[in-house]
Amino acid sequence: MIIQNFPKGRRSSLFLWFLIGEKAINKKISLGLAVGILILAVAVSSAVTMGIVNKEYNNILKGLPEKLERYEILDELDGVIKNNYYS
Repeated sequence: MIIQNFPKGRRSSLFLWFLIGEKAINKKISLGLAVGILILAVAVSSAVTMGIVNKEYNNILKGLPEKLERYEILDELDGVIKNNYYS
């Protein structure tokens, strides 16, 4: 019923109409404000994304010093075997 009363060309804005009201939809904003909001949205989304990526990267590299120590020991063993093995 509400959709039928809503103007045909603006039915895609129905969600916004319910969210903020009819008068707020008809107001126009300046180009500078639109660009500012866009830049702010990009900055916030990239900051959130980098935080998530950093957390995942740290989870992947958990226990790295212990792994490096093991590989150093294996490398030393490999060097001893190569020096003492004759083929």
